[in-house]
Amino acid sequence: MKYLFFIFIVFCVGCTEVRDIYYSDDIKITDGVEVPHRTLNGKLLISELLGVSYMEVVGNYLLAFTPKLNNLFHIYDANGKYITEIGIKGNGPNDFVNCKPTGQSCVNKGVCNIWINDVSSAELKRIDLNESIRMGRCIIDKRLPVIPMSANSFYMNDSVAMQEVLTENNYKWVSSSNGRILTEDPCY
Repeated sequence: MKYLFFIFIVFCVGCTEVRDIYYSDDIKITDGVEVPHRTLNGKLLISELLGVSYMEVVGNYLLAFTPKLNNLFHIYDANGKYITEIGIKGNGPNDFVNCKPTGQSCVNKGVCNIWINDVSSAELKRIDLNESIRMGRCIIDKRLPVIPMSANSFYMNDSVAMQEVLTENNYKWVSSSNGRILTEDPCY
């Protein structure tokens, strides 16, 4: 039995292939190359806010998403001047349960909007930033139902969303209309 094990080990080691790594002649490796130091000029806009996980520029506003704080969205003007905080955690009509921005925003006729995927409440919610700033609280002016626990959902048109949904062991892309599944395709 031990000879069989020894033969198996020799077979495994003997079957490995040693390969040389070749590089293109176009690559030149030079020691001691100095990279010129460059200073990037910029302006610090926001220094007092901690826990920002996402930032988005929408029109003339800078929106900072802070999921660990009581107010989820902190709004600044283009110069970094603080304007207001909106969006609270809760189950109210303008609240969020477990949300994250989709990366989709728009400015139409001066009205600034941003889409938020509220994963646990199974809705895409569009915030009207102008009205939210004016009222001093979050104003959601459009909702689109999505499949529950959609990891990533994206607004497509008035009634269709593309969603990356976690199923048993993988994800799938789902298109839905008003919460009804239209298509399902494996993602990975």
